Formats: sequence, C-alpha cells, structure tokens
Amino acid sequence: MGLTGCHTASDQANGAIDPNPGGGGGSAPAECATAADCTLAGPSCCVCPTYALPVSSGWDQSCEDVTCNTPAADCPSAPACDNGLCVLMCTPVACDGATQCDAGFAREDAGCLTCSCAAGTDPQAPAGCTGDADCVEVPADCCGCARGGADTAVPASEADSFGNSLGCTGSATCPERDVCDPAATVRCVGGSCQLAPAPGGGGAPPDGGPISSPQACGGADLAPCPTGEACVVNDPDAPAGSNLGICRPE
Repeated sequence: MGLTGCHTASDQANGAIDPNPGGGGGSAPAECATAADCTLAGPSCCVCPTYALPVSSGWDQSCEDVTCNTPAADCPSAPACDNGLCVLMCTPVACDGATQCDAGFAREDAGCLTCSCAAGTDPQAPAGCTGDADCVEVPADCCGCARGGADTAVPASEADSFGNSLGCTGSATCPERDVCDPAATVRCVGGSCQLAPAPGGGGAPPDGGPISSPQACGGADLAPCPTGEACVVNDPDAPAGSNLGICRPE
C-alpha cells in the first residue's frame, strides 16, 4: 500500500514536518497521533476521497445531512497518520485472479488502483489519447496536489470541462501542503490518460524481462493467478507504475 503525497527526509530538514510531533519546537503542532485522528475528504461528500484531513476539521459533520443521488462506489483508500500529518493511503484490494486487462487496472482520482479494467480495453470505445502528448495533468479535486489534494490526467481537449465539473468555489478546506509526487508522469496507456509513476520503478525489472515472484497479474499478456489466489492491487510489492496487481493466497 502507498501513501499519496509521501513525505521525505528533506521535508523534516526544512521544517515542513515536526520530527517530534507534540514535542515542542518551532514547527506547527501535529494534526494527528493515530489514524483515528484523521478522516478522508475530497471534491464532495458523494465521490471517492482524494486526501485526508484531521477529524477536528469538521469534514464528517459537514457531510452528515448530505444525500447522494449516486453514492460513490467502494473506494480503495483509508486515512493514515504519517509523522503527525493526515494522509490518504491506498489499501490493498483482492480482485478476481483471472482478470486480464489490456491496459491494466483503472485508477481512481486519488491514484489508487481498483478492480475495474482501465479505459481503453474496449476496442469499440473511443480512445481518449494516442500518445502521452495528448494528456495533461490537472487537479483531481478543489485542492490539487499543490494544496494537499490530488492531481490526475485527462485529455488536453477535456481539461477545461473537467475543471468546471468539479464545481470549485475557492472555499475548499484543504490540508495546505504540497504533496505532488515528483515521480508521477502523465502517460497515455491503452487510450486512457493516467498520472502514475513511470514504469520501471520499485519492483519492475530494469530490462523489461519477466517479473519475479510474487506473480504479477491483471495484464492481458500475464497468466491468471493460480487456483486459490487473488490478484491484489495496491500491494506494496506490485510493480510500480504498471497498473498491475500481484497474486496472493485468498
């Protein structure tokens, strides 16, 4: 599993994070001690969350009386407390071990993988892109990664309409910290624009050869998982940037 907007040692060095939350010093006080102090938040109360806020922010209370016409589907994320800061964590999800997708699994707005196949796997569906240059990075919510939310990728021709669809008024409650991932890149995968780490990172073979055990799964050119195993997405051992899962015992 991974934390969106992971913080680095340099963040501590420049004072952005208190290395001893609650222990004094000139840094801002920690906003959490455990995951229970945090809650997930996003563009609205009715869609998958894209960031996390302290429970004290009042986000949960603001959604208590909201009725969603189309409630969000299961969202593969959970709040976590990372060095005193509330962050969104992608949670492992067990998918059908026989699933094979031309473009791998789909990512939701926070960047977490789901059990659905990524767009572009249907040969009858129009492609949103034919190359990386057709895609642009845009905020996935009213905060964007520069203010503690998330970014995503869309076809350049749809950037304005996507932004308008968020309905942002400028009054969003945001964590107000830069969580943009410098390793993330805009890519066109199977006719779908995606924002994800470049292929070849953590766990993917440097020479493009076979991926070592545990078995990668979910790709059209990969064998189904053995009987009794599920294809788990958002697993820390899955090949980085590949939109794939790994086979794990059910």
